[in-house]
Amino acid sequence: MATREVDTITRARDRFRAGEWAAAEQLCQQRLRDRPGDSDALHLLGRVALALGRHKIAAVLLGKAAADRPGDAKYQRRLGEALRAVGRPQDALPCYRRALEIDPADARTHVGIAVCLIDTGDAQAALASVRRAVVLDPQDASSHRTLGVALLSVGQPTRAAASFRRALALDPDFVDAHGGLLFSSHYTGGDRAAALAEARRWGERHAAPLGATVQPHANTPDGGRRLRIGYVSGDLHNHPVGYFLEGVLRAHDRQEVEVYCYANAQRVDATTYRLRGYADHWRIIWGMSDAVVADVIRRDGIDLLVDLSGHTAGNRLQVFARKPAPVQATWLGYFATTGVEAIDYLIADGHVCPEGDEQYYVERVVRLPGPYLCFTPPQEEVAVVPPPSLRAPGGAVTFGCFNNVAKVTPAVAAVWSQLLNALPEARLLLKSAPLALPAVRRRYTALFRRYGVPAARVTLEGHSSRADYLAAYGRVDVALDPFPYNGGTTTAEALWMGVPVVSLRGDRFVSRMGQTHLSAVGLEALVADAPGDYVQTAVKLARSPRRLTRLRAALRRRVERSPLCDAFSFTGTLETAYRAMWQEWCASDGQRSTGAPSQMGPPAPLGERTVPRP
Repeated sequence: MATREVDTITRARDRFRAGEWAAAEQLCQQRLRDRPGDSDALHLLGRVALALGRHKIAAVLLGKAAADRPGDAKYQRRLGEALRAVGRPQDALPCYRRALEIDPADARTHVGIAVCLIDTGDAQAALASVRRAVVLDPQDASSHRTLGVALLSVGQPTRAAASFRRALALDPDFVDAHGGLLFSSHYTGGDRAAALAEARRWGERHAAPLGATVQPHANTPDGGRRLRIGYVSGDLHNHPVGYFLEGVLRAHDRQEVEVYCYANAQRVDATTYRLRGYADHWRIIWGMSDAVVADVIRRDGIDLLVDLSGHTAGNRLQVFARKPAPVQATWLGYFATTGVEAIDYLIADGHVCPEGDEQYYVERVVRLPGPYLCFTPPQEEVAVVPPPSLRAPGGAVTFGCFNNVAKVTPAVAAVWSQLLNALPEARLLLKSAPLALPAVRRRYTALFRRYGVPAARVTLEGHSSRADYLAAYGRVDVALDPFPYNGGTTTAEALWMGVPVVSLRGDRFVSRMGQTHLSAVGLEALVADAPGDYVQTAVKLARSPRRLTRLRAALRRRVERSPLCDAFSFTGTLETAYRAMWQEWCASDGQRSTGAPSQMGPPAPLGERTVPRP
């Protein structure tokens, strides 16, 4: 009997290592029939479930195995992996720490601790853990990738990019490390041709091979029928994507489109419930394999599938690589080409992607006639207050930036310091979650001191509730847009709170978002073309207290009446763009269209537009 048991579990492990999940599962079940409650079989079954994305089942199985084998570091670590996978990093941490007590030299355990610490908001402590992992196993690609994530979380994008590159050098197929490298380039800028080449490499390595799985589409090629639109995102909650998508979901014409949302996250909050109420169908795809998700989308008969993530966390670009819908587009959540040939279109506007820029995109560029997005005003009712300079001694102005502090690179700090040195009484308020960490505050204090700005003139604050965050704009006279990675949601929120924003126009999508927002509300004069102009524009505004007061009083109403907040008109324009994409596919007999970039015109009359109830 003992020999049979050993042979069974050994064979199960061999099948697992070969990726033969069903065979491994069957052998484990056989072992459990012979020995009910056997920890080895439960542990391996849990690993199979984890590999298949059945995270809750994996947590139960691995929990039973770990309870039976409390002295086994692997069992404790893998229970931590399962709990982290089901979105419980605070429960996973004790498991990893028990594993570390048993085996302090396991690099994978240090990585697991680091990931949990990042998830729970302590990226500084995560750095110490993952750096230990790199020392223990410098050839482990996951350690270097996690180090990159931690560095980005504490505002060090250049170092993060180096870690992502190291992870890729060790494992060229590490898709998350490659995506991290592409995303980190938003913060650091660099050569556009090189950025395009890197995106193409991502597509060629991680997406193109999946083209062999593409199946013929059974969608009826009728250009005028009601369309099934699918939105795929890991951010359908309190997140910028959720904020900008909400008005569109609410305003979609149900006579023209049927809306499906594919939510790749476990997080659920008030925004999630509102978004879910505006969708006709809501699918939770968290934990499903890419192949399964593609099958779900294909069975749903989606006509046009829209990516809302690009190379950000929670993306499902490898689902899009399988082409589950005949027409695919990327919009809203990312600010460059995805590099995925299976994505047909990128939705933009003439500011973020002017004529001539299409050479930097794998996708075909569709330019909407107005802004490429639509802002949903906050649910929180926070009143606009007069400029704080009216109450400050000598009328001293406070500049502010509430963007992710990773955008405040040394180059940005140098320009902002020129501004502060030109106005010796002015102050700067930075508000971003990583600034709650003492080490991050010290680094930014030292950065501004290097450029001649003492600590007393720079206030650094961490995370707060959205209501308190919005109220903090009451302490800001003029908002400063970072560069090359402009603000999106932060710019819209500043304008909503009556705070004008000074922006620097760059050479790519990510550094022209400020221009889109400011043009939409009639403030394009606050967009500068060079750092010197940027400083002069901010100084001039700071020295115009009457103008600041007038802007403060009128800006929210101006935003409300602008294209930036006109969800009804924007959604009509977007639907017309969708219709044109669909009709091109119908006319091409299911082949991807080619040719010049599209300039989508204003929405054509589509009859009565039906809007779901709030």
